[in-house]
Amino acid sequence: MATIKDSADRKPGRPFSSFEGASLSREQIISKALEIVSDKGLDGLTIQSLAKSLQVSRAPIYAIFASRQTLVETVIDKVLSESNRTVTAEPQGWQDRLRQGALSTFQIYRKYPGVGPEMVRTGIPDTEVGRYHARSLSKLLRKAGVPKQLIPTFIFVYSSMIAGAEMEFTGQETRESEGSDRPEARKRLNNRRGDTLPLKQLNTETFADAVDIMLLGMDAFIARHGERSEN
Repeated sequence: MATIKDSADRKPGRPFSSFEGASLSREQIISKALEIVSDKGLDGLTIQSLAKSLQVSRAPIYAIFASRQTLVETVIDKVLSESNRTVTAEPQGWQDRLRQGALSTFQIYRKYPGVGPEMVRTGIPDTEVGRYHARSLSKLLRKAGVPKQLIPTFIFVYSSMIAGAEMEFTGQETRESEGSDRPEARKRLNNRRGDTLPLKQLNTETFADAVDIMLLGMDAFIARHGERSEN
């Protein structure tokens, strides 16, 4: 397979001019990009790292994706498409559907670190996949009795909670991998946080409990809003 070739007269910051690997398809590039995100997180995905992984120059990648941002948006779209298949599952009741969607989406975000937080930061993408995702959540929340004007807020809470949990789990794994989860490090952290917030090991069960708390809050808010409307 062709390898990356540098050029002595290449201008700094410009892509390699060689079109080695020009036969690469869009699907091959996206597939490799998803592998990189799964292994190194979204921050680890750059045009350079992608080209190196594919063993090609950067030019054929730039020929399909004009910038890293365009590539990132496509990756987010692919991950969101996978998430859509969980949000639109068919258990009875809006709470059950949101719970199943949250748990499944959380696992998908764990598979592709950084994608969830980036989507919360930039918003649901204005693509066919993104619009389908927004419509599905909106329809579900409308059935739950959420006033139309408050649906964007509910979607924000739902999405932010899942993305925030993924960030917290990733941070915990980072502490463990760097040795900061040793007893002495744990003691220092507890001293900073105080006895009211002891360091607790996170797991999927923790996240499931958090989802139930969120759903209870949603349900209480909907009921309270309904009472106000009646008054």
